[in-house]
Amino acid sequence: MTKPHFFQTFLAKIIPVVAALLIASLWTTGCPAPTNNEQVAETTTEKVADGSTETIPETTVEVPPETQVEKTPETQVEETPEATGSLYQRLGEEAGIQKVVGDFVGRVVKDSKINGYFLNNTLDATRFTGCLVKQIGQAVGGPQKYDCKGMKETHQGMGVSKQDFNDLVGHLVDALKDAKVAQADIDAIAAVLTPMEKDIVEDADNNKTVYQRVGRRPGIEVVIADFAKRVLADTTVSTFFANANADRFGTCLVRQVCNIDGPCQYGKEPASGEKAVDDKKPCLGMVDVHKGLGISHQDFTTVVGHLVDALKGAKVAQADIEALSKVVGPMCSDIVEVGKDQCTKP
Repeated sequence: MTKPHFFQTFLAKIIPVVAALLIASLWTTGCPAPTNNEQVAETTTEKVADGSTETIPETTVEVPPETQVEKTPETQVEETPEATGSLYQRLGEEAGIQKVVGDFVGRVVKDSKINGYFLNNTLDATRFTGCLVKQIGQAVGGPQKYDCKGMKETHQGMGVSKQDFNDLVGHLVDALKDAKVAQADIDAIAAVLTPMEKDIVEDADNNKTVYQRVGRRPGIEVVIADFAKRVLADTTVSTFFANANADRFGTCLVRQVCNIDGPCQYGKEPASGEKAVDDKKPCLGMVDVHKGLGISHQDFTTVVGHLVDALKGAKVAQADIEALSKVVGPMCSDIVEVGKDQCTKP
């Protein structure tokens, strides 16, 4: 199944709501200044001869026209200490937005907790970043016009968890901070992201898939690293791996496990971003990888045993180990060349 672009449109509703929140706050807590030609009169009370009091107006102060400011939602936002100019201008217009988006995407790609959604050649990186720039630009009052997919449609079926969502938002905040965006603007943007979870997150408890329960890519990487050590230490099977590129071997195995019910797409590696694999040197299918190695059914069983032990060592639940074993089992006929008929036996 082709997995659509993750968070490709996740800021579509941010800025309009930010403006509304700022306006509401200022109108409910601020004191409007006098309008043009309006006079401010103060009064006092004074005792008169019969002992009663009467109100006597004191000197009225006329506000000079050149100092009078009529309050509007726009001027109220711009008068805050950290907010000068429109939000589009405060972000640095298109060049500033491109910088934030570039920094944000770079952080996401480097984060193994969530980069499985992005490191697939089915993702058009140029279009992805372009859509983000257009989306933010239009939302903050720039000349850009957003014409990409909606939030719900983009993330449907991706199995995004709450922790995935939180990690991505964290990278956005960090990118904004590095771009010297005012803290007030960052806080307002972060505050309005929460309601968007309903259109993005499908796994609120972070446990619907083996991928999430194992610990996402970082958890899988720990398992594969342990598995590789066990295999290389076992002289009965280590010779099959003697000439393997360690980085490529590890990357492809991680992607293979991640592909079971996670966001990775095995064999569809991107042009860059993964160790020793890319769209010109993708991870190969099991038949091509093992052809001519003369692997026996016993060799296969031994290697699978090391994988199971590595999963146990990582405290993976038995039910998840069994689920993974059911996925690995059918690979037997693609890997084994000696005793292939035994692959069909229970």
